[in-house]
Amino acid sequence: MRALLAGGCAAGVVLALLHRPRPPARLVRPRRARRAVRWLRPSRLRAARDGIDEAQVARDLPDLVDLLALAVGAGLSVPAALPVVGPVAPVALRPDLGSVVSAIAGGRPSDEAVAQLAARWGSPARPLVHAISDHLRYGTPVLPALERVGAEARTRRRRAAEIRARRLPVLLLFPLVLCTLPAFGLLTVAPLVAGTFDSLRGGHLEAPASLAP
Repeated sequence: MRALLAGGCAAGVVLALLHRPRPPARLVRPRRARRAVRWLRPSRLRAARDGIDEAQVARDLPDLVDLLALAVGAGLSVPAALPVVGPVAPVALRPDLGSVVSAIAGGRPSDEAVAQLAARWGSPARPLVHAISDHLRYGTPVLPALERVGAEARTRRRRAAEIRARRLPVLLLFPLVLCTLPAFGLLTVAPLVAGTFDSLRGGHLEAPASLAP
């Protein structure tokens, strides 16, 4: 009896060891998950949601600055110039300008309403926002500031265009190598190779006939 009890206890201990729950494995965040978490930042989420494209803003900003300078040079104040410039501004910038005009019409201070453009348009619009905000808060002359901001924005746009132009030959190498060169080989080299094989084949076939008596 004691032997049976001892055997049963031993079997129970073995089964308990075999079915012991394993400690949970350490959670290792894969590289793709880390990249996804890094991408899901508030600034990037806001940019993806609002459709902000800083490159587009940098391309359109000089035209907007020139329109503002023209309106201010004609005698309008900045709050009065924004509703005039908004409908004729570049298409990508019109919705945000309309939001600023609506906020000013709703009673929001003009400098605070204009300051939100820096958050929505990013770094290309900060010089313009600073120039307008300093004018609205401290009364600094806005027209010379707009002319300076416009000249700098045009310079940045020209440099970006030059960079894109320098990258164009590199980008054209891919269709040249993948499409043009194979087509050139098929049209020029392939017929020569096929004619050579045909001539060699015909020579082998005619050789026995020339040796016949």
